[in-house]
Amino acid sequence: SPALMADGGWTIPIWNPKRDRPARLRPVRLDAYLDGAGRLLGYVARAEIHDRATGEVKKWTPMITWCVSRSGDQRWCLQAFPSPRTLLGLDALAAKPRAPVLVVEGEKCRAAGAGAWPQYAVVCWPGGTHGIGKVDWRPLADRDVVLWPDADAPGRRAMLGQCNDAGDFRPGVAHYAARAGARSVRMIDTDGRPKGWDV
Repeated sequence: SPALMADGGWTIPIWNPKRDRPARLRPVRLDAYLDGAGRLLGYVARAEIHDRATGEVKKWTPMITWCVSRSGDQRWCLQAFPSPRTLLGLDALAAKPRAPVLVVEGEKCRAAGAGAWPQYAVVCWPGGTHGIGKVDWRPLADRDVVLWPDADAPGRRAMLGQCNDAGDFRPGVAHYAARAGARSVRMIDTDGRPKGWDV
């Protein structure tokens, strides 16, 4: 596994193919996406960006994959997973084939849920609320699925879908899980919880 985590607060360079040069980031966590056999597929990093003008700290969660260039160069790159993107927790799904599946938002929540509720196979998807339609949800087939949204409007839309201003419906995780053949789909009601409350 590469030394992708920064030591002592230093930033690390990771090649950015779109800009044809390295980008620098300071990861505060790194989550390994594995297949059902435990083989590494790539990472999602969580980095912090400090806005000097406002003093605000924003999160950045880039996907990092092993890339091979046309000339044969090989390195870790800021490159999204190929579509359809994999779920984080495929190894847990394989290890617990009869367990219900808890679907949460984000890698940090996935780690917390997996530690708190070992009776579940806990998964999340990469790319946040905008990445839902790019994910391979087929591993939820024949599973009992429980959705745990963040306690805010984007969290509920991510899980239940939404109609945009033009009246077009954008499906949520519940729809993709049902299309994938989930045995049942239920959702934890986060109404009345503080904004952003999660696992």
